[in-house]
Amino acid sequence: MEYEKAYHALIEQVKDKPHDEQVKFLMSHMDELRKIVDLFSFARDMYMFPNSDDDEILANLMIYRYENYISILEDEYCVKSEPILRLIRSNISKKRVEKKIAYLEQLKKEHPDK
Repeated sequence: MEYEKAYHALIEQVKDKPHDEQVKFLMSHMDELRKIVDLFSFARDMYMFPNSDDDEILANLMIYRYENYISILEDEYCVKSEPILRLIRSNISKKRVEKKIAYLEQLKKEHPDK
């Protein structure tokens, strides 16, 4: 429960900020949050999203749970949040593709001979 309290406290600090800023803020504290979860914790988030590549997904999940009053005990294996997780993954994937396309277009402009 310490993990849930910790991410709630972090979200409280930025709850009036735009969603993207909330996500960035949580991501900047993800290492601290990951250290709170131990073998005896009810949180399975760190097992389901073990890599730092998953931080954006996890931050969005935390915000979703916070905004919808879903406890980690109720959503231990992301059963309640599965539909939103699919949407989050899709949106993140789309953003990554858009960034890659923009990067490649910029490279073409800078190096038209290649």
